[in-house]
Amino acid sequence: MFPKNIVQFALLLILSMVICMPLKYFILDRLFNQDLAMHLLFIGFSIFFVLFVHLINFKNRVKLNYVIIPFDVNFILFVLIIIWTLQTLFIIPINHFLFPNNSFQPSLYFILGAVVVAPFLEEIIFRNILLNSLLNNYNKKKSVIISAFLFGLIHIQPIQIVFATIVGFLLGMVYAKNKNIAYTIILHSFSNAIVLLINFLTNKFSTALFFDISIGVNIIISISVLYYMNIKYGFSIQKLIQEIND
Repeated sequence: MFPKNIVQFALLLILSMVICMPLKYFILDRLFNQDLAMHLLFIGFSIFFVLFVHLINFKNRVKLNYVIIPFDVNFILFVLIIIWTLQTLFIIPINHFLFPNNSFQPSLYFILGAVVVAPFLEEIIFRNILLNSLLNNYNKKKSVIISAFLFGLIHIQPIQIVFATIVGFLLGMVYAKNKNIAYTIILHSFSNAIVLLINFLTNKFSTALFFDISIGVNIIISISVLYYMNIKYGFSIQKLIQEIND
């Protein structure tokens, strides 16, 4: 299955970007605003990347599968609570501390791109293509770590790299567990939506009291829900990690 290794994956990323960049500078930037132009660039880049992968694998008689059903709503909720906890208790407060005066006013194109377009395309590229290829050559643990690290690197900003790597690790564990792309697309979409919502609320009610109360409430809710799901369905972070070590 192509790509067989990280070098092939990276070279294909670069090739797809080189092909698409002139499209942005000479056409998209002249016709659309910056947000829409960037999202159209990302869509074009993703289409080229996936098309190249399919053409090369088709030539080598390798079939790519996109498993999307069935899926367990309770399991999705469990992982989503983990992501919510990481965001509200660590990532968002750190980001707020580092950038206290950062105004958050996303456009409609930005919201649609973050919640709909990016999760779908990034999961196909980083989980269904990259992680699948890595799983054919390495064990689950090494494959998940490598794919998560590369997923984090594309987010450029340091705080985003750290958080994206953590989320990529969680999504990688989920995909390695069941090979269901629907799980990771849904989780990725909700993860981005949570970030947008929390950033909106913290900018609208940017007081120390609101911040302290929201963190306290989130701790109580997150621990309660995770405990309930462990008792009710047997889900736990330890079991999820253990599965990629097997």
